[in-house]
Amino acid sequence: MYKFASLLLSLTFLMTGCSETDKSVEALKSVELHEENIHTIKELREENAHLQEQIVQLQENVHSEELRNNLRETLNMTFKLIAAMEAGDIAYIVTQCRYIQK
Repeated sequence: MYKFASLLLSLTFLMTGCSETDKSVEALKSVELHEENIHTIKELREENAHLQEQIVQLQENVHSEELRNNLRETLNMTFKLIAAMEAGDIAYIVTQCRYIQK
């Protein structure tokens, strides 16, 4: 009878110990998963910052290209108006002035 009781007691401690180990393994996996998620979030934030910098650079390039095109158009129009003034082409000058006013 004492052997049976000690056997049951040993079995109970053994099962209790095993269940705690399973919980600690799950807790360890949870911690590892959490750390991996934190690392992934940091990488995504860095990539986001890099992409935002690229967007700003592209916007600046587009803006400067737009300015160059506007300047080119203005200079071409100026040269044509000067040529029209030298040639006495009043009709061209009037149409261009109306175009500019719009």
